[in-house]
Formats: sequence, structure tokens, C-alpha cells
Amino acid sequence: MSGRKMTALGQLSRLAVLKREIELARLADIARARARLLSAIRELDEAERAPLNDTAPPDAPPDASQDTLPAPPMPQPVVGQGHAGTDAPGDPAQACADAPPQAITNPAMMAAHLRFGRWADAQRSLLNQRLARVSADWLERRPAAARAVGQASVLDRLTSAQARRLRAKQG
Repeated sequence: MSGRKMTALGQLSRLAVLKREIELARLADIARARARLLSAIRELDEAERAPLNDTAPPDAPPDASQDTLPAPPMPQPVVGQGHAGTDAPGDPAQACADAPPQAITNPAMMAAHLRFGRWADAQRSLLNQRLARVSADWLERRPAAARAVGQASVLDRLTSAQARRLRAKQG
């Protein structure tokens, strides 16, 4: 009877090890997907923070950085617009104060910057949705992996104990 027990325990132990390896491989796949998504979000953030440069690269023709439109004049504050101490909507003085240090004067660059901002927001939204799904999948699979690791460990200990008992009886 103990020979059958040993065989059954051995088979169960091998199956438990296979199940453990499968569950751990699934968790590893999810972790890699999560790392890729986090990396893509970081790269998107870095691209958004990169300073805009409306000059042409050094190898571009000399007139490539020149736009045919003249740079728009800097807005001047309008006296009497809005109330004192408030930021009235459309207040040119506030617009100047909110302008980034590298103010964009080229209208084409401004349009490209705005399009990129909208695209980056949409991409970030998609990446965050994917990240939420991957994180939920990881949280869902974690208990199964922990259970598989525990079962494999218990069956391994039972198999070892049974093997020691058999050797003690035979010896």
C-alpha cells in the first residue's frame, strides 16, 4: 500500500510543481507587461516635458527654421479689464504670466505642440487603462500562484517524508 501511496504522492508532487511553474510564468508575463506599460508612460511623460525647440536641426537647410509668418507680438495688459486682484478670463497679462519660459512664437510650432498634447493625453489614457487591466489580472492571479506554490511545497514535504519512512522500513 505504501508503494502506491508513494507513486500517487510522486505524481501529485510533479503535477503540483508543473502547476506552480505555470502560475509563476503567468505572473512573470503580467509583471513584464506591467513594466512595459510603466516604461511607456514614463517615456510619454519625458517627451511631454522635453523643451520645444522651434529652430531647425543643424543639418537642415538655412531657411527651414524660418516661418513665412512674422512672430506675433507679445500681448500687452489691457487697463481696466477684469477687477483688481482677480484673473479675468482672457486677460493678456495672465496669459503672459502663464507662458512657459521658452515661449513658442511660431504658430506652426504652437499648433504642433497642442496636437501633441492632445495625442499624449489620449495615449496616457489608453496606457493607464491597460495598466489597470494588467494590475487587476495580476491581483486576480496572485492567490492562485500562492496556492500552487504552497501545494507544491506541501506535496514535496509529504513525498520526502514518505520516502524516508519507506527507507526506514526497508533498512
